[in-house]
Amino acid sequence: MDLNRKKIKSYFVGKSQLGPAILIILGLVTLAMVIGIFLLIGGIVWYLVNKFGADHAGESEVDRAMEYEVQMARERALKKLNLLDAQIQDVDPVIVSGRGFEPETPTGQALVVSGRIGRLFRRSMIKKSDDPIYMVRIGSDNKFRCSLASVTVFMFGEKQLYIYYSNVDLTTGLVYSEGTHEYFYSDINAISFMQDREKVFNYKKKKFERVLFESVKVFASGCHYTATLSTDLEHSVIEKEFTGMRNLIRERKNAN
Repeated sequence: MDLNRKKIKSYFVGKSQLGPAILIILGLVTLAMVIGIFLLIGGIVWYLVNKFGADHAGESEVDRAMEYEVQMARERALKKLNLLDAQIQDVDPVIVSGRGFEPETPTGQALVVSGRIGRLFRRSMIKKSDDPIYMVRIGSDNKFRCSLASVTVFMFGEKQLYIYYSNVDLTTGLVYSEGTHEYFYSDINAISFMQDREKVFNYKKKKFERVLFESVKVFASGCHYTATLSTDLEHSVIEKEFTGMRNLIRERKNAN
């Protein structure tokens, strides 16, 4: 899939205001002339559109990138777990995605800036850097989007539950961490589902929104695994996505 990673990064970091700034300056310089008034008005309108306007193209590109990473996660899951489609074809995999997490910064290498000018330089540095930056946005469709995404694939064998997870940067496509778990159904002690609404700042509307985050935790003998997902729905998606998975694990656990 051909993805515009620059557009994705621009969606999270924000569009450049250099063009509007130049137009405003030219308008001020030539304000005595009629064209100066039009330049000034055009620059101000351009600035406001960049700052508060909906970036539908960016939202669409982020969603396409998320779909692509989900598809790639399934392929990587088969490879990492050394599985064939024939081994898991009885039941379709359950794939969930949610917010990712920023890899730890080595001591002494954190980017520290302060003040309005410092923030402007930081934004410019972020746009030119491939470093993983955790940024979130509430879109014009009220959907939560994060620059770092987690993807979890649950696959069901005859006797085992297979889990693959990854943390990927949508702005670069780089997978920062991934791993696998294999649980025998007979060793699974419990599955828990949790919901939590959190405050997320909406940069366009300049206010906080309530976003529903959900998590699924699988407990086995001596260990556990948690998958987190987010939704823009007013009700849980867990029942829709995991009712079949829960019933399947119960049946196969009892059978084994």
